[in-house]
Amino acid sequence: MDDASLAQLASVLKTAVADAVEGPVSVAFSGGIDSSLIAMLASHHVEVELLAAGTPGAHDLAAAEESAALLNLNIVRLEISPTQMAMAGHELAATVALSRQEVEFLLPFWLVAREATHSLLLCGQGADELFGGYDRFRRDGTTPDLNAEVVELQARLPQREQALARHFGRKVACPFLDCKVIAAAEAFPQSERIAAPGKAPLRAVAAQLGLPAEIVQRPKKAAQYGSGAQKALRSAQQQRVVLTLCFPSTAIAKAVAAATGPDNRGWVTLERSGVTLEAQIAAASVGSLREAAEDFLACAALAAKVAEKD
Repeated sequence: MDDASLAQLASVLKTAVADAVEGPVSVAFSGGIDSSLIAMLASHHVEVELLAAGTPGAHDLAAAEESAALLNLNIVRLEISPTQMAMAGHELAATVALSRQEVEFLLPFWLVAREATHSLLLCGQGADELFGGYDRFRRDGTTPDLNAEVVELQARLPQREQALARHFGRKVACPFLDCKVIAAAEAFPQSERIAAPGKAPLRAVAAQLGLPAEIVQRPKKAAQYGSGAQKALRSAQQQRVVLTLCFPSTAIAKAVAAATGPDNRGWVTLERSGVTLEAQIAAASVGSLREAAEDFLACAALAAKVAEKD
């Protein structure tokens, strides 16, 4: 790797973090290289609070504690039961319009944003897209485009991370998505960034900046797996039923979808095609599935009756 490019990346990363912080900050912390590097650089300027979320025995809780100790920074463990994790997932899904996969991925961030002490929340979002961290970039037959990945993430941030932070009265900063950091990262060939195990330029710079080797070399673990969020959510939705409802007009179908969607998001997935509304209902048990279906049908019937009168 080019020494001048590494020096430039190190310089702009330090500046991006310094520019983002003005007072005490909270950090969405998993113990991996991305959040650890951001936390370490921020700690050179302000008081830093690390928050890690997960179910008992979750990988991220253990990794976060180990990394926090290596960095000599205080950490808050947000350890919650799988049932509580699933409940939080339903709250998240009912608050922001997200896909099921996005709910699983963003649930730890939601919990951190909810419990953070400080108004500014720092996160490592963007590092995997910018530096080729995801394993899917290295699968046979794939043709990754990291530039497109970064552009797409930047477009989603206002509806995802920023929206979640605003819900709790906080702001979020993602130093890896600073325009100068992006330019410095793109000075490295995409093949160099994607090469296994991924993020080689970032790992080299992190080591130069003083991040402990144990953190620099830690393998990538996606948030939904490392926190236990995906397992908790999918266990809570083992039972499913699909209902197909047909209405006299498209207008009524639209009205029912609009009326029932927000209250049931997370439990019920809706898809409308003309006068037809398909509802996929999920729950942890047959009994709770029946209750969810009955509640949804009652809401749908009321909405349809109101729409017919209009």
